[in-house]
Amino acid sequence: MKAFWVDRETNTARVVKTDGGLSELYRMCHCRCIDITVAEIDGTLLNVVVDDEGLLVDRPVATVFDRNGEPLLVGSVVFFGMDEETDDLASLSQRQIELLLNRTGMAIMSDFTNRCITIVD
Repeated sequence: MKAFWVDRETNTARVVKTDGGLSELYRMCHCRCIDITVAEIDGTLLNVVVDDEGLLVDRPVATVFDRNGEPLLVGSVVFFGMDEETDDLASLSQRQIELLLNRTGMAIMSDFTNRCITIVD
């Protein structure tokens, strides 16, 4: 399935194909514990797999912010679509990919480093 990966280790964001399996998600999030939450962009709900240990590392890196610039999620994240019947992870549609691409880019952070971030509603 198609997913959108914001990788804090390489400071990149890209569309990837993944089986959505647990070991693959651990690898992508660079952790041993994940959580799945929901984000909204322009009225579209997306599943977000997030590094549940993101705040427990030295120098946590915020990667997802709200429209006001407040950090919401730290560490690597993987965005998926949402199955309408079960709310399970689903492949991203082209429209969802475009929404994410329009909301993801490089930003200069308070420590004067450039970081790849995504902004959600």
